[in-house]
Amino acid sequence: MHAQESSGHHDHHHRHSEISIGTGAVFMPGESWGYGLHLHGTLGITEWMGAGAGFELIAGEHTHYTITGLLHFHPFHPLDINIGPGLVLPDEELPQYRLKTHAEIAAVFEVSEHLHLGPALDLGVGKHDLHLTPGIHIGWIFNIGEEFRGPGDLH
Repeated sequence: MHAQESSGHHDHHHRHSEISIGTGAVFMPGESWGYGLHLHGTLGITEWMGAGAGFELIAGEHTHYTITGLLHFHPFHPLDINIGPGLVLPDEELPQYRLKTHAEIAAVFEVSEHLHLGPALDLGVGKHDLHLTPGIHIGWIFNIGEEFRGPGDLH
């Protein structure tokens, strides 16, 4: 989402980029619950949209890894959406690459100028995979053209 001033809720009208992590318990119909970890990196294209890539680990009865191309949307506060096609990497159970769609919706709230977090719901759909992950989204926001700030500079 757009970063907010500490003195109020003022949207900055500029492109932002984000590095984020999502994690939670994964529900897979027909299997037991598992664990999910999602890493996303997006670059701002407009003040409300970005594009990037993601990596997903789903660990459970059937562990798999997915690489995803993403479109990132933040149309209004606090809504944050990531969606895109993915490629599931071969594993012992299914030794071929497989296509999958990845979608995440989150309600994010600013913790600081460059950090937001909130509840998230992740959905993965493919020929051999369906999962739903309620969890948490944590994102680090930075603006292209702004002086680089690492996590130690969060305030």
